[in-house]
Amino acid sequence: MKNNKGKGIILGLSSLLYAILRMSDIISNPIYILDIFMVIVLFYSIYLIKFKLTD
Repeated sequence: MKNNKGKGIILGLSSLLYAILRMSDIISNPIYILDIFMVIVLFYSIYLIKFKLTD
């Protein structure tokens, strides 16, 4: 997972895991800056997967 697609997959999975934990109230104290950061990370991971494909 050293290429951009692998990095995008790891970042995307971690941000989706954070979202699932937030929606199920396991993470109960909201930190809105972290929420915004994780949304940005999710968009960046989509960018890495879709547009920065390297073999």
